[in-house]
Amino acid sequence: MSVAELIYDWNTVEPQLRKPDRHIGFDDETLRDGLQSPSVCEPPIEKKIELLHLMNALDIDTADIGLPGAGGSHAAGGRVDGPRNR
Repeated sequence: MSVAELIYDWNTVEPQLRKPDRHIGFDDETLRDGLQSPSVCEPPIEKKIELLHLMNALDIDTADIGLPGAGGSHAAGGRVDGPRNR
């Protein structure tokens, strides 16, 4: 038996893409989990609001913006209103 018969090469198959028959939602974690890394600097609230507007322009469905119970700047940032639901 040859190697070609033993190993199936998925790269040779033409993709058959079709639109899903249901809504695919996107949830952005940038302003919550994305800020958890020790190498990340906390952006000012104005930059966070700008990011929320950019997410809205990209039709991101929801965004986790932090845990107000975490205290400090996280709590203050969680109280600022972002873009409203469409």
